[in-house]
Amino acid sequence: MSKKWTIKSKLGEDLRRFGLNKLDFEELNKKLSFIYRLAESSFTVKYLDEEDELITISTSEELAEAFSVTEQLTPNKNILRLQLEPTNPLSPSLLERSQNIDPQLMQSIVDHLLPHLQSSVLLPQQNEEKKGESEPKPKVKEEVKIAEEKVEEKCEEKKEDPALSIIQPTLAPRYLARLVRDITIPDGTQVEAGHTFTKTWRMRNEGATAWPNGTTFAFVGGDKLSVDEGKGLKGTVAPGQEVDISVPMVAPDSVGRYVGYYRLIDETGKRFGHRVWVDVIVGRKEEEDKKMEEKVEEEMDKESVETLVGLGEQTKEVEEEAKKEEEKEPEVIDVDKEETKEEEEKEEEKEEEKKEEEKKGEESNDPFSPALKILADMGFRDEERNRALLYRFGGELMQVVQTLLSQQ
Repeated sequence: MSKKWTIKSKLGEDLRRFGLNKLDFEELNKKLSFIYRLAESSFTVKYLDEEDELITISTSEELAEAFSVTEQLTPNKNILRLQLEPTNPLSPSLLERSQNIDPQLMQSIVDHLLPHLQSSVLLPQQNEEKKGESEPKPKVKEEVKIAEEKVEEKCEEKKEDPALSIIQPTLAPRYLARLVRDITIPDGTQVEAGHTFTKTWRMRNEGATAWPNGTTFAFVGGDKLSVDEGKGLKGTVAPGQEVDISVPMVAPDSVGRYVGYYRLIDETGKRFGHRVWVDVIVGRKEEEDKKMEEKVEEEMDKESVETLVGLGEQTKEVEEEAKKEEEKEPEVIDVDKEETKEEEEKEEEKEEEKKEEEKKGEESNDPFSPALKILADMGFRDEERNRALLYRFGGELMQVVQTLLSQQ
């Protein structure tokens, strides 16, 4: 089933709503011409983009782009609002054009022309009687000429064409705003979870119209970090004037990246100007980090103490064995057997030294071996996972332990 698009179009005060089966500008143009009883080439079609600028649509590609922008701005509504503007300045109706003429001037024209209009619509019998009469008298022609001159003079005073003047539509004021720079909290700033901070933007009035009283600055999308619903600006902001807008915010309790979007809104509720944002990375609180560091240091100290105790016990055992050997009575020594025994012991020592060197060589080739042992003693026994984290953090044991604890 093909998607049906919804259109809201406006010409003057005439607002219409209808559906469009496909994104075809010719079909849209024909539909608008039929609805408003206009020639297809007598008007232009425009829409408001994300910067509140009127963009003209004249092709199917531009119509598709207009719908794409609308879906981004109002994803839940999906209604394209169009504004029609006449391309021919003489297109307004005669009634609309005549409303701009001075009533006294109009009355003067009617007073001069009414007798001649009455004479032109006489009944057939009266026309028969008038057949023999000559053309209008010179005096009548002169009065008509005087009336025409008055019309021309009046239009010249208004700097208008002598033809009936046109009513120009009254356009709503257009407000423009541009971001100058971030005063505080640049993009990517790291903040603690639950930390309170203030984001400040510097904005400039880029238009020719002052921002009105009642202008607010409010959250419009993304992650809501601000405390208040909206912030009102004090007074008006003149064209070219810059103003700093500050909004109190609170970082979420969960670790991660958060982005919230904000815009200016006029007194009628219409958004205008650049859309600005706050972009922060929330990390753990300092207290949690300290506790984590203390825990790791505790584990490492405990491991060191246990190692030293073990070495002490081994040394004690060796000393006791040596003492026992000394206390034994001397035995009759067979020289040949003793030499053979010494040679065997030497061979065994060489073998043990060789094995020890091989073991040390293997450990020296693995730079993460000591760290892996400490992690295993702390209860993290997945060597493959521990090795991957050590490689990821460049051997930083503290970061590996924090990551493993956060994933439990």
